[in-house]
Amino acid sequence: MSFLIVLIGVLADRALPGLAEYRNEARFQAAYHSLFHRLPRDAAWPGMLLAAVAVLVPAVATWLLLWLAWEIAPFLAYVLGLVIFIFMLGPRSLFTDLHAYTDAIRANDEAGMERIAGGLLAPRPLPPRPELTRAVITRL
Repeated sequence: MSFLIVLIGVLADRALPGLAEYRNEARFQAAYHSLFHRLPRDAAWPGMLLAAVAVLVPAVATWLLLWLAWEIAPFLAYVLGLVIFIFMLGPRSLFTDLHAYTDAIRANDEAGMERIAGGLLAPRPLPPRPELTRAVITRL
């Protein structure tokens, strides 16, 4: 059943690019920055604490939600797992980015290639032109 969830999620990501609108990570980033500003600045461990809290709290909450759904109705847990998987694919459709980048290569559009690569490779500086495609492929 897990294979079906992954298969349906990947197909939904490819077939429905409009889903990317609902996978925005702005709420997570806002909570992360709020937590970051509340941590003490005088110790060396706030970064590790922030990383642990930022990962563990959503992971444990998701696990509890799935466990509760499984106890109520297993089919509901599978549907919820599918929704979570689609959300976890990220805020952007990588297939769309890959096709846009390959189209820019075919059209020999340097500005388009740099714009797309900049969105994928940020915040790192862009490598020189010969290594740009390798960096984009590595990122995907």
